Amino acid sequence: MMEIIITDRQEKFDYEVAMQIVNLIKGKPNAVIGLATGNTPKGMYTVLANTDKKAKIVKKALMGKITDEVPASVLQLHNNLIVVLDKDAALFIS
Repeated sequence: MMEIIITDRQEKFDYEVAMQIVNLIKGKPNAVIGLATGNTPKGMYTVLANTDKKAKIVKKALMGKITDEVPASVLQLHNNLIVVLDKDAALFIS
């Protein structure tokens, strides 16, 4: 199936491409992909790196040990906690 995504901003383009890669890897963790080098895909690589960092710290905060290293982890002790996450932050939450 072909999908055409048209964006009017480079930042949106970088985000869409990064999310396509994330979804591919989530669906097939052993996927072999070839990625461009140079300055052209730099924005996309920034999105991928930030998505990974954000998702890892959110997982530690919500599902890891309660520790001073991750101050937000103390929220796990709250009896009535509601957490709303965007897709990027929830990447490692299953």
